[in-house]
Formats: sequence, structure tokens, C-alpha cells
Amino acid sequence: MGQFARKLRDAVNRDVTAGLLTVENVFTESPSTSGELTLTRFLVDRAREINTIRTWTGGTEAATGTHGFVGLYTFNGTTTFTRVATSADTATLWSAEFTTYNTKLTARYQASEGQYLYFATLFTGGTPPALPDAGGWYARNFEPTDNGPLSAYIGSQTSLPASLLLSNCGPTSRRYIACMMNDPAWS
Repeated sequence: MGQFARKLRDAVNRDVTAGLLTVENVFTESPSTSGELTLTRFLVDRAREINTIRTWTGGTEAATGTHGFVGLYTFNGTTTFTRVATSADTATLWSAEFTTYNTKLTARYQASEGQYLYFATLFTGGTPPALPDAGGWYARNFEPTDNGPLSAYIGSQTSLPASLLLSNCGPTSRRYIACMMNDPAWS
């Protein structure tokens, strides 16, 4: 097991009781693409408030970022992703390698048990960061079900839009890992 996998496994093990992981198995780290909004579907295990999203960087940090966002989207089952939570624009998000980032959302989101949500990432600027993901074998699962595709992306973005049409998104093998949390210190 390489340095990245060991560090990430240790960080995730510390966080498992703190929140809900989007993907439970780490296979690799993938560089994001500047301006590419990536969505990763996950299932909410129990009713919970989400006000913070924890992410990690791998061996490549973001260099000279212009915009950095994380957020949450819902999917209506047929055509549209709707943003339900977002972070503030943070140019320094993911600016160091092998680092944990706790990013506050601008508003709390009350998730329901059994609900599918999408974790969104967006970086624009220089060198995009490498973020941990579940590996490329999910790429073939773009076809939407009632719960939506496992992952999707749309390019040329500078912020998290209020809504996205599935028809404007493409398939991606990236399923980024994050921990959805309710940070008691959030204000």
C-alpha cells in the first residue's frame, strides 16, 4: 500500500464516526479538471443535518486556484440536478497535498434517510488537485435510474449552478470521496 493510500485510510478511519462517506472503498486518486463540476451519488443512511463537507487531497495539490467549491445536489429522477447546499468560493481549497479540508456550507441541509444526494466538486485555475476516488469501473453506470447516474460531470463551470440538466452532463469514471458532517462548531 502506497503512502497516499495509507494516509487516506488513516484519515477516513478517524472520520467514519464523524459523518457519512460518499464512497466506502478507495481505489485511486484522480486529478480533477479545471472548470469541471463532478457529481458523485451517495445514499443517506439516516436522517442527518449536513453543514460541513470533509475532503482530502492526494499527492498533487491545487496550484494557483481561482475558484473552489463543494456542494450537494438532488436529482428529480429524470432530467434535473438541483443544488441544495454549497460552500463559499474558496480559492485556497485543496492547496496542499495529503491534507484534510473541512469546508463549511453556507446553509445547513437536512437530509432524509434513504435519500440519494450528489456530492459536487469544482476547481478552476492552475494545476487541479488529485482527489481520492473509487476508481474507473463506475464509468459504464451513467445510464440514469430512478436514483440517477452514479457519477456525472459538466465542463466550463466557474461556480455551482442552481440546477443542471442531465442531458448537458457526461459520464465520468471519477467518484470522489468525501465525508458529510454535522459540525457542532458551525455558525
